[in-house]
Amino acid sequence: MATRNLAATGVIYTDQRQFYLDNEVSELWKQVAPFITFSSQMRSKKSKDADYKMFQHKSGWTNMRFRSSDSSSAWTNSNAGVPNDQITWDTIDNIVGLPAMDSSWVGLAGEMYADDGSDTGKLGDLVAYAVIYSQNGTAVVFKCLGNPRGASFAALNTVGNAHFIVTHSLSGEEASAPEAASDNLEVVWNSCSIINTSVNVSGTLAAAGLRGYSSDLARLRNDRTMLHKMKLNNNYYFGMRPDGMGGYAYGYDGDGGENDTTFIDTSTPVTDAAGKVIRSSMGIIPALLRYGRTDIAHDEQNVFALNQATYKYDHFVDDTAKIFQYVPTAGLLYGFCDMRFKAFFSKVSQGGFLGNSNAKVQITDFKLDKLGLNVQDLITPSGVIRLVYDPALKNQPNGTMVVVDPAHIGQVIYRPTRIKFNIKTDDDYDGVKDNIRSDQGPWLDLIQKHSLWQLT
Repeated sequence: MATRNLAATGVIYTDQRQFYLDNEVSELWKQVAPFITFSSQMRSKKSKDADYKMFQHKSGWTNMRFRSSDSSSAWTNSNAGVPNDQITWDTIDNIVGLPAMDSSWVGLAGEMYADDGSDTGKLGDLVAYAVIYSQNGTAVVFKCLGNPRGASFAALNTVGNAHFIVTHSLSGEEASAPEAASDNLEVVWNSCSIINTSVNVSGTLAAAGLRGYSSDLARLRNDRTMLHKMKLNNNYYFGMRPDGMGGYAYGYDGDGGENDTTFIDTSTPVTDAAGKVIRSSMGIIPALLRYGRTDIAHDEQNVFALNQATYKYDHFVDDTAKIFQYVPTAGLLYGFCDMRFKAFFSKVSQGGFLGNSNAKVQITDFKLDKLGLNVQDLITPSGVIRLVYDPALKNQPNGTMVVVDPAHIGQVIYRPTRIKFNIKTDDDYDGVKDNIRSDQGPWLDLIQKHSLWQLT
């Protein structure tokens, strides 16, 4: 009889051998939803309604200014522009940080500047220091306090689009209390989204004993749970609310010409195939694209396009200074990014911007932070951005980073996530169907404190 060997023994070769090392399966994605994990740990609120509103307040006293839209103005007296001379601006626009023009403006003091000529809001030469003497209708009358650079403190004459930066107020001796000025809280809004994820296997497959995972139903339950969390994560990034979340749409019109004021438009709701209303949250990326500023000349720019071929260290310094001007409550900002964005700054940290080795960016080694996220710190001249890799951003057209202030992001829950098992039992259905359902949305306010960065 010929010697039996393993390769020639039919059933032993095909069915009896132990091919599998163990019953563990290597999964490609172990953690796919750091943004939803982060948001829920920052703030989690229970809402009594599926559509919800949030108060916010942007303190006007940090930036109070307005602009003259006159073609030109001149000081009134013969020795023009010395202290106590007057100048009148007949028409005012671009009011920032102040109430609509009224008698409460009288006594406001500050700096008067010419426009730099670009008509973009940038300041030109210092004209004078001045105080508002009177206000009537659309006109404002100033009294000159002097110009420290002028002979005998003489001021310059102003031309069109001159600017007045309010710094403080002044009152005369024995004067009565001035008229009180006030502002109102602002309101932004959002909605919870209903997100469902199902598992369905036949009764035969559910009962089968398998290698790898002993039960395919157990495997699918685990996999679909991860998918469900990824859907929630993506909703916080990419959800688009048809009515927006309120505010001036600088992404549509750089001058804020369109103001979203409709909480819910009941006349044209989005519906499914059965005619039922679909609620959709406003995620942070559409919110920044709608309400963020792209104007590089504006100090509130928070949407940045980084040209990889021309981006320089001075751009990096200017851009990060803008996002850190509102000091983060937690002392740092979190930057959720894809690998393309991390790779860009990792290359810069080694070779410098455009090969300039004297202008490098510092990135720390990986560490596990207190939230359980694997992070690296990007050290900027203005503050620290804690980088977190999120695979949800890998499908964006270009490398992307979403920078958030931890104090102004969170989770709003209308109905807690629940899992129902074996929900399909009619007519003695031979199978098992489960469903995971969530009804929640992002807490997102003060969009000026967040920013969107994209490579081009």
